Amino acid sequence: RHCSLRLNGLTQMTWGIQQGSLHVRLIDPHTNERTWIPHAHTLATIKKAIGRQHLQGWLSKPNQGKAGHLIRLHPASSKLLYLGLRGDSEVWNFAHRARLNLLPLNGTMPGCAGPTRCRRCPASLETLPHALNHCKQNMQLITKRHNVILNRILQALQKPGRQFLTNQPVPNTKSHLRPIVMFEDKAATVLDIAIPFEHCPTAFDDSRQMKIDKYRSLATELQTQGYTVKIGAILVGSLGAWDPANDAALTSLGVPTKYMRLCRELCAADALHHSAEISRYHVRETTQPPTSGDAPTKKIRGLPTKRRR
Repeated sequence: RHCSLRLNGLTQMTWGIQQGSLHVRLIDPHTNERTWIPHAHTLATIKKAIGRQHLQGWLSKPNQGKAGHLIRLHPASSKLLYLGLRGDSEVWNFAHRARLNLLPLNGTMPGCAGPTRCRRCPASLETLPHALNHCKQNMQLITKRHNVILNRILQALQKPGRQFLTNQPVPNTKSHLRPIVMFEDKAATVLDIAIPFEHCPTAFDDSRQMKIDKYRSLATELQTQGYTVKIGAILVGSLGAWDPANDAALTSLGVPTKYMRLCRELCAADALHHSAEISRYHVRETTQPPTSGDAPTKKIRGLPTKRRR
């Protein structure tokens, strides 16, 4: 009875008689109406209802729930968290703290006295998006993260008869941009990789539109040369969120479904792994960025001593 009362407050679960037997009634998230649950599905349905309640509580947080709006869009964004992230405990700890915005950065500790400027560059506010995506002192590691995911996507796109241009301007054009350009017969696909920070629900849409606008002039030049041109973008969040629109883009480019499942999980894991590396380097303030996936060991100054009140 005690458990039923607690579940009623958490999931609005009630008991009732249906066809002469005792059944559970829960609100269906699709119809928003109370529905009788079969005995065989009772436990699983209650677990899902509790999970939805916790998810809504997380997303309702104005600060700690910002990243959740994009992370929840695809299961691949969180699958490796409960599979172990290759046994890397530091990445595991980083992923949970970063997604809740609980890392010890100067600009993300409200109620604590002290400067909020970046410890690495002249920026006036040290936040997680700044450290992982914008700090100039971290650009070497940020580029490394981008290139790792770029190589994953290139490996997925390999197919006989295709030619690729990467990290170089497109010949016979006036553009100095360096996207991935895939040529197949008289068709050209202009593709770019973006790793935006999951700071709002529209971060992926905004980043994709920026990429399309950026390469529109290049696409026009290729069209004048007789190519049929498509523009696309593959987006993976800095905290491992996978954009569901990537699936349609990769499928249209001929990536097999089985390999795409592996590719998106590896891309999400790579984004988390390298973002954790960037965070360790940023906070520990080593003299040189790490040259491998291992965390740097030489310290100049320790972690911030400020504590939350």
